[in-house]
Amino acid sequence: MWQASTVEYPVALIFSDDRLVAFNKPPGLSLATSRNKPDDAVSRLTEILSQEDRKVWGVDAQSLWLVHRLDIGTSGLVLVARDAEYHRLLVSAFADRRIEKTYLALVWGSPRPAVGGYAWPLAPDVRDRRRMRVADGGKLASSSYRVLATAPHVSLVELVPHTGRTHQLRVHLAHAGHPVVGDDLYGGPRHRGVRDARLRRHLAPGHTLLHAWRLALPALANQPPLVLAAPLPTDFAAALAELGGRISAVAREAGLVHLESKPDPPPCARRAAAGGSRGATARGDASRRRNQPRVEVGEAVKDVSMVQRRFVPPRGSYRSDLWGTRAGTIGTHREVPMIDAIRQHLGDKVGLLDYTCQGIPKSMLHLPGPDFVDRIFIPSDRPVNVLKALSWMLGTGRLAGSGYLSILPVDQGIEHSAAASFAPNPIYMDGENIIRLAMEGGCNAVASTLGVLGSVARRWAHRIPFIVKLNHNETLTYPLTYDQTMYGTVEQAFNLGAAGIGATIYFGSAESRRQIQEVSEAFQAAHELGMFTVLWCYTRNSAFKKDGVDYHTSADLTGQANHIGVTIEADIIKQKQPECQGGYTAVGFGHTSKLVYEKLAVNNPIEWTRWQVANCYLGRMGMINSGGASGANDLAQAVLTAVVNKRAGGMGLISGRKAFQKPMADGVALLHAIQDVYLCPDVTIA
Repeated sequence: MWQASTVEYPVALIFSDDRLVAFNKPPGLSLATSRNKPDDAVSRLTEILSQEDRKVWGVDAQSLWLVHRLDIGTSGLVLVARDAEYHRLLVSAFADRRIEKTYLALVWGSPRPAVGGYAWPLAPDVRDRRRMRVADGGKLASSSYRVLATAPHVSLVELVPHTGRTHQLRVHLAHAGHPVVGDDLYGGPRHRGVRDARLRRHLAPGHTLLHAWRLALPALANQPPLVLAAPLPTDFAAALAELGGRISAVAREAGLVHLESKPDPPPCARRAAAGGSRGATARGDASRRRNQPRVEVGEAVKDVSMVQRRFVPPRGSYRSDLWGTRAGTIGTHREVPMIDAIRQHLGDKVGLLDYTCQGIPKSMLHLPGPDFVDRIFIPSDRPVNVLKALSWMLGTGRLAGSGYLSILPVDQGIEHSAAASFAPNPIYMDGENIIRLAMEGGCNAVASTLGVLGSVARRWAHRIPFIVKLNHNETLTYPLTYDQTMYGTVEQAFNLGAAGIGATIYFGSAESRRQIQEVSEAFQAAHELGMFTVLWCYTRNSAFKKDGVDYHTSADLTGQANHIGVTIEADIIKQKQPECQGGYTAVGFGHTSKLVYEKLAVNNPIEWTRWQVANCYLGRMGMINSGGASGANDLAQAVLTAVVNKRAGGMGLISGRKAFQKPMADGVALLHAIQDVYLCPDVTIA
């Protein structure tokens, strides 16, 4: 049987660099302050370290700024800034909900459904000043939860607060009938009903078994995104061990217990302890490490310079390393560098990683980045709520804070028939499984039909951005026609909580002018309601197939489709990646220039895709490519498509059939492989 560690708190310090310190606060430590003694909380926090450790790590209460607090009975991550400017940035990021928080709790009973959320307003309890209560007229509080495992009497639950009200998680759980174990203020001494004396002792810890487990920080002040995870306190881990069964297995697989050994401090800290100036050392290390990623750690502080090229990508608020295919990664680093895996998938196309564009230089492009919304959309005519919706999408999932997008689209049941789309994996005929795949896959958003998203909106629309695809072709009409019909309205998408809408135009078809007008009006209405817009820019005309070559995916024709798409104010263009060039000249119509074929978009997939990006106002509007139909070598093809898109200056990938026409674990792995391309610093802009 797995045994919990007997060391009381071996991991008091989770992370430290020149600007940030992350502590693992033990339960029972108060972070309350007074006007007369504003530094008291930081002093108490630093005192959980030994005097030697405080010296080694340069942790001095007089030069630290507390960023946020936890309740006295709650354990877990607490951030402290080393300078006033970074403190201001972190406080602002918390206030703007740009720092994603994930908690673990042991709760009484088993919440139903197993995945859900609470949106109950909270107000002070006038009968007891210590308490908050659910009350009409209170301040809105929103939380999401997921039951990770159950046992007799209790369940292990992952929690994500979407607002920051006092005692929010504790009150919501208690109001739902599942108070946190040890929370006598809201749940009372329920442990008395447990017959097993040994288990009863573990379920009466003297404090709440609520743990601030993970924090995902966005890029701030030239610091890359950072994800931190803190191991559980001993009594929490011991309770999980005593419960046994699935709870014990989940905790063991995820590495939630801490190690008994304490790694040596990094070289920079050893130099500081030996008598060097910490400030001088920090400045030297900062210049040496400025462009290196920070890494997630769980056992103790590790300097990033000790982990060369082992980049750990940020993950979104809903991703849990207790769940799915990435279990057990807390406190570990990738043993195989991302770039090596990418090279392996590329095979004989590996030369694309070293290609330099000869046509449009990257210096001309508006490239994706953490500041994309501020840099691109603030000067535009888009309403403020559209900027908020775009920021939410760009701040969600494994690519959060990178400026890149990974979107799961599942509307193929209409476009290609439900049988052709879902027979390989019928579970996705239930729309909720589509959402689960997007969330487990770490996507920024999920795009689907009005019916699919509407059927699960109250449960999921607040947890991951919805993109409602409003128009579709359909394949039941005989003989087959190719036209896009509106299946819903912008108002319906808004009412179900969508962050954005999507639509398709068949450019080049006889119906394209009507479609352009319909979609343009829909996009205007969506912007007025605060939703962003995504346009599926497809070409469609039988004349575009000439002499055995299909020019529907030629760079010149798809580029012009993109240019029309951004003209009707699509915020994001979704386009098939080019497979050829010269559609205009082969078909013999329209207007073009020989410079396109001789200089600007020569015979290379990166050049062709850059021409698509250029037609989106040189990248001012993001261009994402589609992953294509499912086939025999989906993983390698998806990685190849992502590499070409990123190196061309694109904004990401939208991949559906490759992901959902296989078991969920395989679909998640494919989505992660795509995202790894955008997270890998070695895949650069050509």
